[in-house]
Amino acid sequence: MPLNVNVISPEGPIWNTEIEEIVLPAVNGQLSILADHANLVTALEIGVLRIRENEKWQVIVALGGFATVNKNEVIVLLNDYEKIDMDKFNETQAELDKAVKLLDSIEDSKEKLELSQEIKKLLAVVQSYQYLKNN
Repeated sequence: MPLNVNVISPEGPIWNTEIEEIVLPAVNGQLSILADHANLVTALEIGVLRIRENEKWQVIVALGGFATVNKNEVIVLLNDYEKIDMDKFNETQAELDKAVKLLDSIEDSKEKLELSQEIKKLLAVVQSYQYLKNN
């Protein structure tokens, strides 16, 4: 039995389809949802969101949100998201390296927090590239 998944961002629907599996970047780690999963509600963190449809994986970077699972129906409400552009891997990796080096030199806690969130996003994008490259 497939899962019905509806992934929505503030800009509108991203996916509304039947799938075999979804992997969510939950606050406590990655959460894999298959058919007949227990009902749940979870907060989402910045991270890689993957769906498996027709034995093929698709990936986006989720920028926080919430997800519910109820009777093989998965609804994902994202704060925002980023599509993966494989042509920008080197540029993204360079941005990540630069941000990580800069983090140590920042003393203001607000700036440090903002940069930490940007690093999480860049790291998720790099992980997405690596995942797509290997699958």
